[in-house]
Amino acid sequence: MHRVESFERVFLLLFVALVAGCSNDRLPTFAVQGQVVFSDGSPVRTGSIELKSVQHSVQARGDIASDGSFQLTTYEENDGAVEGVHKCVVVQLVMVEELSNFKPSTEGVVDPRFGSYTTSELECRISESDDNRVKLTVEPIRLGAASTGKASDPPLDHAHQHDHKHDAHEITE
Repeated sequence: MHRVESFERVFLLLFVALVAGCSNDRLPTFAVQGQVVFSDGSPVRTGSIELKSVQHSVQARGDIASDGSFQLTTYEENDGAVEGVHKCVVVQLVMVEELSNFKPSTEGVVDPRFGSYTTSELECRISESDDNRVKLTVEPIRLGAASTGKASDPPLDHAHQHDHKHDAHEITE
């Protein structure tokens, strides 16, 4: 009997030591909801948002919904972000086909400078006591921005672009 009790006691002590040794190093998080919009007020409809804590280098991320809204996750789904100042980036996957005469649409595409922590100037502050509603305003990709990186290039305006190759009408008799 004493042998079984000793085994149980040793097992219990090892279990307690293991649990105590695996302390939770997670920083507290606070719920964050927000929206990503273009400078004209229209929502960014696709991609993800990432925040990186300046103080702790802990990242939070969230998927951007079709209305531009997002909720952040650090450790568990929608748990928010850690307190403090965060640098922000908007990440989008843009597919480009290498086909002759193929012109990919740039509608809804965020300027690539917002996709890197080194070039994005987006920041937000997360607080324990605040509402933590974040609105991030970005610029759309600009004609030539991918190759020149110049913000002075005029924005693409698909509503006023015209492809003259499709002007001819086939007439059959």
